[in-house]
Amino acid sequence: MRAASFDLAFLRLLKERYVLSDDESMRLSRLEKGYAGECRLDASIEKFGLGPFLLKDLWITEGKLPATGCQIDAILAVNNQLVIIECKDFSGHFSYSPYHSKLNGYPYDNDLQGQAQRQRQYIRRFLQSKGLAPMPIKALVVFINPDIALENRPDNFLTLADWQEFLARLSSCQPQAISPEYWQVLRACQYQNPYRPRSLSSVEQAGLDTGIFCQNCGERRTEQSRYKCHCLHCGHREGKSHAYLRTIYEFAILNHGADLTLKEIIKFFGDKANRDLIAKLLVHHAESLGRGRNAKHRIVNPHLKWHDLKENPLKKLPLHGSSEKEG
Repeated sequence: MRAASFDLAFLRLLKERYVLSDDESMRLSRLEKGYAGECRLDASIEKFGLGPFLLKDLWITEGKLPATGCQIDAILAVNNQLVIIECKDFSGHFSYSPYHSKLNGYPYDNDLQGQAQRQRQYIRRFLQSKGLAPMPIKALVVFINPDIALENRPDNFLTLADWQEFLARLSSCQPQAISPEYWQVLRACQYQNPYRPRSLSSVEQAGLDTGIFCQNCGERRTEQSRYKCHCLHCGHREGKSHAYLRTIYEFAILNHGADLTLKEIIKFFGDKANRDLIAKLLVHHAESLGRGRNAKHRIVNPHLKWHDLKENPLKKLPLHGSSEKEG
């Protein structure tokens, strides 16, 4: 499954450990809906055997400034062409008109066709900046929700049925990978969006619920044994090193942009924190910015590492050259 954006991970954790404002609750709902649609898009591609040619959540830069670029939901890189995909999880009725579209009777100001064309231009310029020859590029807007009716749609606007037919045609002709030099430069653009959510206020930081939360049900009622964390609410058992590292990543996501200290991380864990285990995990999974007990640490892209850890619950974690026993 694709990783959630930094924004989505931040709001999920803030909701779990604090209280969201009405605006952020609405934003979280929109992000969750969009993410669910993107995951269904990925699943549809996998279903037709085209997963090996899929690139997800790309940030395509223009020039040398990483903040100058565009986000692309997905690219299918197959048969010597690039298929750019903008995924929409709309339901109801969508009528397209440049800058005057309507979704269920309400104005929708984003020009999806113009966005698709800008994405094509970004890709063309990006490949040129890498010294690569032009290649065919198709830009599609895929409405992944089956409960949508489209009006005045351009040819590159696809319903779910259209999309499935497109994938069936693509997979029926022995799909081939694009040249490695193209694949490598595009693959490096995955999950590189530089934008980050707001910082927590001092009131929010002081009011965050501490402790290890259950990965399965989200409750805080966990108890620790030597090698496991056990949820008293749902019974879920998680390797202790995994639970600790996951919680370290959660701290880093909520405190993004700030260097991390062992003291503050221990405070985030609460009264039952195992200081030695936290320190050992930081050695292997964070960049140390100094020496000694008061040294600061940095974790790059903690939301991606948090996602990887949750997707691989049996992954062995090194602790000073050995793996913590998980049984």
